[in-house]
Amino acid sequence: MPQFIVTTTARAPIRERWLIEADSAEDAAELFEDHATGGEYPIEFLNDAIIGDEQDREVEGVVEIGEAPVPAPITRIARFTGQAWIRDHALNVDGGVTTFGITDDEFAAAGGDDASDYDSLAGAANAPAMVRNWPGPFEIEILTDEEAMLLPDDEMPPHLREQQAKGAF
Repeated sequence: MPQFIVTTTARAPIRERWLIEADSAEDAAELFEDHATGGEYPIEFLNDAIIGDEQDREVEGVVEIGEAPVPAPITRIARFTGQAWIRDHALNVDGGVTTFGITDDEFAAAGGDDASDYDSLAGAANAPAMVRNWPGPFEIEILTDEEAMLLPDDEMPPHLREQQAKGAF
């Protein structure tokens, strides 16, 4: 199926936050006004937020960017266990366990059934940010189908949900 980028415009009240170096609040307000009209001052944009209802939304343009890639099916579940070094031992940490789906290609690239170490799966396409950015030691194991069947339905691979619906488990 083709994908498109749709560009829109709308009016809405927003709140912006700026970091401004100044001697006083009055100087900061004056520097901001000068900056808004093109002045060069030590001003840094921090963030903004829409604080009211959007109005008059219009489509400005639509650009086709091609066919959406068909994702490879999730066929296995990896369990990540985050750890921390304590007295030269990697120990599991509270809140450091999560699961994510992997594809056959990711499984094979990590060594398949013969792998003794699945650390490379931390970079899998479906690995959550917590897994990709874990700062310390960790372990990743592949769940058996029986273990994966105990996961909530929304975490279970589709092929296992189908088998469960057919009563195979």
